[in-house]
Amino acid sequence: MPHSPEAPTTSTSTSADRLSRLKALRPSRPATAVAGLALLAVAVTTGVQAAGTDTSRVRATGAPSADPDIAQRLAGRGADVAARSQERPALDTAQAAERQAAADTAARVEAERVEAEQAREAERVEAERAEAERAREAEEQAEAERAAAERAASGWVVPTSGYTLTGRFGNSGSRWAHTHTGLDFATRSGTPIKAAAAGKIASAGTAGAFGNRIVITHPDGTQTWYCHQSRFAKTSGSVAAGEVIGYVGTTGNSTGPHLHFEVHPKGGAAVDPNKWLAGKGVAP
Repeated sequence: MPHSPEAPTTSTSTSADRLSRLKALRPSRPATAVAGLALLAVAVTTGVQAAGTDTSRVRATGAPSADPDIAQRLAGRGADVAARSQERPALDTAQAAERQAAADTAARVEAERVEAEQAREAERVEAERAEAERAREAEEQAEAERAAAERAASGWVVPTSGYTLTGRFGNSGSRWAHTHTGLDFATRSGTPIKAAAAGKIASAGTAGAFGNRIVITHPDGTQTWYCHQSRFAKTSGSVAAGEVIGYVGTTGNSTGPHLHFEVHPKGGAAVDPNKWLAGKGVAP
């Protein structure tokens, strides 16, 4: 039986209709191209207008428009420079204050150093003074003990202490008007003068070249002279061996503080005091 010619035709027709509908939904290539060109034209036109506006602004102001970011940065730098200019005097003042404080500190340190050095020097001087005082006391103590021993042995003592023997009996020269008649005990002014032995004060007063003089007469008639005294401690009465009768000075014919000591046996002519004392067991 022959096929009906309409069956294939119906199938083909249906496919063609579907294809036509799909094409109708998809935009054609020429339309897409035209739309793209239109968008490009709009962009170009906008750029040209913007360029024209900037050109017009340049013509109106005489200078290109500033970039806002650049202007902001420049303004910030200007403000920073101005702030630093204002801070400079304050900085200079602070630095000057620091220098002054450093100078004050250095001056204070130097003053403290000087004060400490002066304190050390004062301590040293005081220590030396105390040491000298102790030495003097020890010397006086030793002298007292020696004098006591001498009195116990012979009743005679050395008439002063802390001395150096200078002028001796029989010396001559420009220092003396005649031959030296005594023994000179050079020592500090104010050093105590002691009676060489027990006796009685025969006289006390000024005696020309001998200055302030005390004469003591001893039990055997011997006289001892104590000359150039600065002042008297006793001017009359009996004295014991070693008793203080005056103080060393430089009155009368004297070249410096010393005790001029003479011995006159039986009240006669002077003899060598050194030998006389040695004969009594005393060694000046």
